[in-house]
Amino acid sequence: MTWSSDERVHLSAVIDAARRELRDRDPDGVPAKLRKVAASSARTLPPPLEKALVDGLVADEDFRDTVADRLDGTSLSTVSEMFLEDPAAANELARDAVRRDSDAADGRAAKARQERIGELERQLAEAKDRVANLRDRHADDLARQRDADRSARERLAKRTRAAEDEADELRRSLDGVALERDRLLGAVSSLRADLDEERTRSRAAASTVPSRTVTPTGPVPTDPGEFAALLDRLERTARPYRHADANDLPAGTVDTAMFPPGVTPDTVEAVEHLGGGVADLIVIDGYNLAGLVTDAEFHGRDGRHRVETIATALRRHTGAKVMVVFDAVDIEGRRRRETDLGVEIVFSRDRSADDEIVDIAGAHDARTVVVTDDRELRERVAQRGASVLWSRALADWSNP
Repeated sequence: MTWSSDERVHLSAVIDAARRELRDRDPDGVPAKLRKVAASSARTLPPPLEKALVDGLVADEDFRDTVADRLDGTSLSTVSEMFLEDPAAANELARDAVRRDSDAADGRAAKARQERIGELERQLAEAKDRVANLRDRHADDLARQRDADRSARERLAKRTRAAEDEADELRRSLDGVALERDRLLGAVSSLRADLDEERTRSRAAASTVPSRTVTPTGPVPTDPGEFAALLDRLERTARPYRHADANDLPAGTVDTAMFPPGVTPDTVEAVEHLGGGVADLIVIDGYNLAGLVTDAEFHGRDGRHRVETIATALRRHTGAKVMVVFDAVDIEGRRRRETDLGVEIVFSRDRSADDEIVDIAGAHDARTVVVTDDRELRERVAQRGASVLWSRALADWSNP
């Protein structure tokens, strides 16, 4: 008769009582085959010793009866009670119990597997729902992206068409400028011929009739700038400006290109005329204007602040870019700055403000006006193609 480890599980109470019995006996009273069992101090007997103990109980009826006495009055399993009376019958009961336990375990395992399968199916369904939702969102995102791309392409096409239209307009404008240039060159040639004729008549009459007309000496200039200056001198000789300080306005220092006939650059009317958008850049001789609008300390902070205020008002009035240039002998660290209202302040540092203004006027092809009462500076910027507005005109305009 063989008891398997699963079957011996049903004899746990008998096995524990048998171990106690062996421990209580004298060494001589312990069967030889069970001495290792008696000597074991393990809480649970190893399977070989446990099998030896059960085999010893099956083989030794007296030993089995002694253990039964120890268990008298103790509640035992059916297999344990039967084992103490008939080990063979108990073995059959134990096998039936193991089969039932195995079937129950299999049922529990099957149920657990079924529950696990159900859980996995539920998770799979949730995953499918998430995938479907993600697919729908992805499709929506693609549709929105396609719409955005189409809108962007439409905007780009519209801007491209606008740029092409602007380029066409610019080309037409350039063609017009070229035609006007050719017309002006023809007019210059005609004026040169008229001037040669006038010079011949003037020389013929010079010996008999006194004349205030200034006639050019030497050959007629071929450079357009020099020829224009000659025409200006002739015009001023015939119709000089009339104002209180006429002696301060020698020939060659007044550029009237920015102002209409009858408006002189030392008047408030000249400043008002700039409000028509005729100038692109206005450069102010800072301390020159400060000396007119402040006290003797015009070169200090208060003078600069007053000039910046006037420059801001001028920018609003004209819409042009406005720069103010100061001699920077009393300024440290700054070369340029721009006010919150768009006026650019320039400090000339180790050079004069006049030199800075002349370079600025020469560096800009735009319609430029220089504001100054300085005679030498007026002459220098006029040579660079800039028009001149008197500082006192701007001072009068700022204090109506």
